[in-house]
Amino acid sequence: MSLARSVEWLRTAEALPLAITAVLAAVGTLVAKMQGLFRPLFLALGLPLWAEPLVVASIVVALAFVLWRSYRKFAESSRLERPEAFTLHPRNPESLIGREEDLSKLLNTVRSYRLVLLDGESGCGKSALVSAGLVPRLRQTDGLLPVLVRDWGDDWVRGPLAAALDALFLSLDEADRVRLGWLKPPDMAAPSSSLVHDLDVRLSEVVDTLERRPLLIADQFDDYQARHRSSFLDADANWIKPIVLADANPFWKLVRDGLGAGRLHLIAGDCEGI
Repeated sequence: MSLARSVEWLRTAEALPLAITAVLAAVGTLVAKMQGLFRPLFLALGLPLWAEPLVVASIVVALAFVLWRSYRKFAESSRLERPEAFTLHPRNPESLIGREEDLSKLLNTVRSYRLVLLDGESGCGKSALVSAGLVPRLRQTDGLLPVLVRDWGDDWVRGPLAAALDALFLSLDEADRVRLGWLKPPDMAAPSSSLVHDLDVRLSEVVDTLERRPLLIADQFDDYQARHRSSFLDADANWIKPIVLADANPFWKLVRDGLGAGRLHLIAGDCEGI
């Protein structure tokens, strides 16, 4: 009987009252025996006095047996030593189990191609593969700097500009921010033109100063497309061409120019028409 397990058992609603009752009963029985309190009862019932020690011993053994059975039932019951181990966190690398081959393919793909489309049914683990696998792995190596964009905002133009600029700032550690002289978070309320300029400058600084190419990870991109679906369609309800998209939105022009110059990589999940 381990001490730790015994303590757990004593903390249960069943064991504590039983233990208290058994201790009090055992003490009371022994005291009663010592004081001869059972003797009048034996005499009244016509029982032989030699049986008195046997009755006392039987009571003590019965109490001990009840306690033992209670503990055995508790000790043999199924329990989880680490229930938190069954909770999967999409950003925790330890939660990414059995996806090593998928992760290896994705790593090789984003390093070999500047534009990667990650498609799959909802709930298949695309976000977890990126957040818990791709991003932590890339942060351990030089080359690509993962910039994870999750919230695209509500505005067709300002939303992705502000989101990408903020994600870029958060993707840098303190030492890199010092090297870039970028110590304060970006002004998310700045005009769109300022956001375009700041994002362009910061992306270039990452390439020139840190010698890393930003990998813009467009997670939950389908939400952005659904919110602004009409902006992605032409007059005939067909998906517009990338060049038309770039001309219509300065954020996507910046992305197109970065991809074309080899200074930016992009991975988009659940996107249509691209």
